[in-house]
Amino acid sequence: MKYSEYIQTTIWRRKSKKWIDETEECEKCGKPNKNTITGHFTCHHKSYENIGNETREDITVLCWWCHQCIHKKWVGLHPRHNRNRAAWMAKQEKASEIVKKDIRWLEISKTLGFNNGM
Repeated sequence: MKYSEYIQTTIWRRKSKKWIDETEECEKCGKPNKNTITGHFTCHHKSYENIGNETREDITVLCWWCHQCIHKKWVGLHPRHNRNRAAWMAKQEKASEIVKKDIRWLEISKTLGFNNGM
C-alpha cells in the first residue's frame, strides 16, 4: 500500500490520534498541545521503513508550523522562532541603515584625510 493511501486508513488515524493525545507539546519547538484548530498537531514519520507497523519511536509529534517547516523548508517563518516578524524586519532595516551611514562616514573621512574615521 502506498504511503498516501495508508495515512487515510482508520488504523493510521487511530494510531496518530492516540500519539497526539498523549503528547503534551510539539517535539520540535515546545508549543503546548491544546488540540484546537489553531494548535493543530500532526504525526511525522522519522522513517518510512515501518509503514503500517510503525511504533511511537518511528514518529515525532509536531505542531502544524514545525511540520510545514520540515516538509517545505519554511525556515525562519515559525511564529515561536520569530514571534514578531515585522519588528524583527524593522530592526534589520534600521541596522542596515546604520551600517550604510558608518560606511559613508568612513568614505568622507578618508576623502578629508582623517586617519581614524570612527
